[in-house]
Amino acid sequence: MSMHRCPLGSAPALATPKPFSGKFLGYLQKPIPLFHDERFSFGPRDLEPERVLAQMSSADDNWVSSFTRVFHTNTIFLNGRVYDMKLLLGGKYLVIAVEGAAHVIAVFKLCGDHPDQMTFRLVSSTNISHRAFQLQTQFMPFQGDPCLFIGYVYRCHGLGSRNNSVDLSEINYFYMPAYSSVQYIW
Repeated sequence: MSMHRCPLGSAPALATPKPFSGKFLGYLQKPIPLFHDERFSFGPRDLEPERVLAQMSSADDNWVSSFTRVFHTNTIFLNGRVYDMKLLLGGKYLVIAVEGAAHVIAVFKLCGDHPDQMTFRLVSSTNISHRAFQLQTQFMPFQGDPCLFIGYVYRCHGLGSRNNSVDLSEINYFYMPAYSSVQYIW
């Protein structure tokens, strides 16, 4: 299969055991995205086929069942105020900028195979000296290794002042917050 747009009826038949699932794309008003079979990248549209197929199977299950399902929702309790958060492509990682006892940017990983078993695990966190707003995240290679780059905006009260800036060489990338700052419940 090469990189192309599939007609409305053929792609769901290839990807799902139920060929009539394509009609739900019409109900959801979703076009069939490009399928990439020869490359892997972290572009903004690369995980679109998986997302559309998940929506189709959910709509299909709700359509043929005698009652609709409500999916389980998990909550992350943080002792602080969340300023911004960003769910990465595919919904596997969540980046949060939070202020509690300190200003922290934390990365959580969504673990589990079934909606009732999903849990968030803290992967990484780092202390910063200021509030972080408008998070931007991007997977990019760094010295040959895949890395997650996180950019953000912060407010500086003095024009031209560098008092609130952070030197990247001084950040402790292995900082783990105290156990009381992150609570898992479910």
